[in-house]
Amino acid sequence: IDRMIDLMEQNDLQAPEFHETASGFRVTLYNKPLHAQKSRFADHPLSSEAFRTPLNPRQEAALSHLNQSGNTRITNSELQKMFPDVHAETIRRDLADLVTKDLLHKLGQKRGSYYILKKYAELHLE
Repeated sequence: IDRMIDLMEQNDLQAPEFHETASGFRVTLYNKPLHAQKSRFADHPLSSEAFRTPLNPRQEAALSHLNQSGNTRITNSELQKMFPDVHAETIRRDLADLVTKDLLHKLGQKRGSYYILKKYAELHLE
């Protein structure tokens, strides 16, 4: 319980509430931050705030990776390495969603596929 309380505090979450019941006790956990918390990519030019479209942390990390010097592409396996606890299909859907949102362009087929920023797609198609 102490560890849970510490972790919630570290993540700027409201402390859990404990209530005694007839058969034991009930714990209420809150997942909303106490203070308005910005994403660590909020000031990034490719963040969800910049595009006014909701992006999850994995999608923001993919865009951040592509905006770093020397990184012109990202693959499904690279994003999986960044988020090893996330199922491969979820990673695939995250990247496909970025294509649907017109932020990334997919090149290649199956295992050879990779993703680039949409603004650079014309250079790869010529």
